[in-house]
Amino acid sequence: MVLSVAASLFVWQFGVRAPRVGLISMERVPQIGLLLIFNPSVAATICAGASLLWPLLSRAYSQGSAAFATIRALHNAAMTALMMLAAGHAYLALGGLHPLRALTFESIVPLVAMAMAAQVVNTALMALFFGFDGRDVRRIVTPAYALSDLIFVPAGVLAALLYNSGAYAAFGLFIA
Repeated sequence: MVLSVAASLFVWQFGVRAPRVGLISMERVPQIGLLLIFNPSVAATICAGASLLWPLLSRAYSQGSAAFATIRALHNAAMTALMMLAAGHAYLALGGLHPLRALTFESIVPLVAMAMAAQVVNTALMALFFGFDGRDVRRIVTPAYALSDLIFVPAGVLAALLYNSGAYAAFGLFIA
């Protein structure tokens, strides 16, 4: 579990920067991977723990304010837990295989539902956060912003497939 939290912290620190969209953190890689390895409550707990820690560790993200860091930490943890639980439920409700050991035609719809549930919950809660913060939500939450994390979902699926297959050397190389 510690490595999973470290992976989440790593992608937030070294996420990909995209012009006009801002930081694309690649957080869907560990999130989707963990949902396909562990049950949703365990995956949600791991990712919410990382989301709670990140604002407390990153001075840039917390803007150097302990109060702002605390607000962001609580918001991030709650949002992540809700997002992960919704995504995991969508996947399992549509018959997704758990743990995912092989990519089959039947697994595509549950995987798409999982990714979309995570994205909808994440985007809606971020829009609420921006709105409560007094920001112009329509300028921030653009289609590119709302869909940007989806490009990392296949990498999370691949990570889970490698881990669940027991190909730990290949998994380690993929993560590196």
